[in-house]
Amino acid sequence: MKRLLISFAAMATIAQLSASNHANAATKIVFNVFTPPTFIISTGIINPWVKDLNKALAGEVVFKVPAKSLGAPPRQKDLVIQGIADGAFIFNAFLSNSVPHLRFSIMPQMSTTAKADGVALWRTYQKYFAAKNVFKDVKLLSFFAGTGGEIFSMQDKPLRTVADMKKAKLWSLPFALAQMLKKLDVAVVPGPAARIYPIVSKKTVDGFVGLDMYGVYGFNVDKFAKSVTHVDRYVYNPTFSVMLNNKKWNGLSKSAQAKIIKLSGESLAHRGKSWDDIDQKSMARYKASGKPYYQADPSLNAAISKISAGMQAGWIKQMNGLGVDGKAALAYFRQSQKDVSAGR
Repeated sequence: MKRLLISFAAMATIAQLSASNHANAATKIVFNVFTPPTFIISTGIINPWVKDLNKALAGEVVFKVPAKSLGAPPRQKDLVIQGIADGAFIFNAFLSNSVPHLRFSIMPQMSTTAKADGVALWRTYQKYFAAKNVFKDVKLLSFFAGTGGEIFSMQDKPLRTVADMKKAKLWSLPFALAQMLKKLDVAVVPGPAARIYPIVSKKTVDGFVGLDMYGVYGFNVDKFAKSVTHVDRYVYNPTFSVMLNNKKWNGLSKSAQAKIIKLSGESLAHRGKSWDDIDQKSMARYKASGKPYYQADPSLNAAISKISAGMQAGWIKQMNGLGVDGKAALAYFRQSQKDVSAGR
């Protein structure tokens, strides 16, 4: 009998330890980041967000960022769908075909500030696109934006006019920006920002278009730029989508989901202010270097505005065909930019 009691006691202890270990077993979410660990997306947006998530989730769910990216920038959504990563963010240019609803946000002359653009995109998505379930393959958590892109000349002559642009061979970010440059009859070498250095450092191009002032330093190509040209409302507007794997999301408790949602959406988009702040510091750094910063010639502004208007009209027509009031969505986005900038 004594042995039996000891046996029951031992079994009870094992059961308690097992229950305790089960309760303490956190669900791990591997969140992939393809930008360098010192880049503002990591230091100012994703890492602080992950830190706050882990604090709020108190061990039930733990977000972890791999030491190295699990895939190339264009593959981020595929990584999440396939379960190679549980979560990731992706440059919205790479969603131009699968989620055309977001295409307007990366068109020329759509930029104000990173904070305002990210929040405005989230509000516009919620009002006009969420009901269409355009992210059905993944759980969309938020958007965030970067600061507006500029035109950088690697030659002694700045790129201020349409004629200047036509004479140059330029690296650019892909899709909308590359399409715009081609409409200006510019020779274009498109690609993701994370891969700009090999192209620019070999001086196979005469300049590069689409990076913001911070990006020039962040991707270590500042030494190749001899001048900068600013286009009204910027030549480009980078935006990003943040997502989780559907199966992983559905496996979380309702409480954990609520905590993640609370820190995502507009909350995460507001973190774009860190990008605004560092971009301003980068602008001051650039001007202190003594290199010239030009305003685009009116002819270049007008030409880009005309191309952008054509892109917007095409997007509105496409949205109308998908059952979305594209004109109203675009107007709402612009008003939301103003609202956020005004603190509303």
